[in-house]
Amino acid sequence: MPTIYRIENSGGSPRTGMDSSLAGAVTFDGKKTGKVMPGEYQALLVGDKVRPLPHPLERSGLRAENQTYLSASLSGLFLQVERRICLQCGYIFDSPHLAFAGVAGCLPALLVALAGFAVLRFAAHITTGKSLFAAWALMVGLAVLFYLAGALYIRVRFSKRQASIAQPLCPACQGSRSVSVSRAAGKRVQIGGEDNWIQVSIAGKS
Repeated sequence: MPTIYRIENSGGSPRTGMDSSLAGAVTFDGKKTGKVMPGEYQALLVGDKVRPLPHPLERSGLRAENQTYLSASLSGLFLQVERRICLQCGYIFDSPHLAFAGVAGCLPALLVALAGFAVLRFAAHITTGKSLFAAWALMVGLAVLFYLAGALYIRVRFSKRQASIAQPLCPACQGSRSVSVSRAAGKRVQIGGEDNWIQVSIAGKS
């Protein structure tokens, strides 16, 4: 469940509508001012547009584009988008990067674990406790290897695409100094050289 942040500034920004990357938000602080948004969100690259996949409706958004997490990842279309605050002008902008999210569901992992347990317990005659631990370690190890292989594939195969969508500078002032919304949580961030600030607080979960 993504963390939702409330962002207020020294100019007294009014309350805004729900962020396009949220399908629903639960706020616990009761405030009515500031912007409410996630620190990061998932998205699809559709043409040259970044299309948010609102939580908790990510899968329906993927299906609408005839994609799954795995197919979108292997096609270089799946994005993790980080929200950042420019420390020069206070503009909040999106910083997307290609990511691998080869989600295959629980069933394959459980089948691997069960098969490993059965072989170790009944074929190799290893004790139940050791078999369970080894089966769990096998499942986790395969999942990590699967993710690392996918991430390496994305990095090598789509390096030019990543360079084309990267947003290292603030689109408003071209400033190079920024901080992620999540890292600024609980802090009052000074903006520029004037008496301007942005306050970031946790508002709830989506």
